[in-house]
Amino acid sequence: MYPETIQKISVVTYSIINNHGFIDGNKRIGVVMMLMLLNLNELKISYSQSELVSLGLGVASGEIKEDGIEKWIKQHLG
Repeated sequence: MYPETIQKISVVTYSIINNHGFIDGNKRIGVVMMLMLLNLNELKISYSQSELVSLGLGVASGEIKEDGIEKWIKQHLG
């Protein structure tokens, strides 16, 4: 359904953050899962802690969708 690895990672990240599968920590778990999946697929990104926090909060608030996560990852590929 999603031919590119980054697309798959973006959809998983978005789903974890927005579907509230956990009582608490959905943003943290979603962002950490994104980082783990990128690492497992040998995709290296450069970022600051504040950028990660902004990404998680943006996804949770609805400002950032799957394509926004994909764009964010591509912008931070190192």
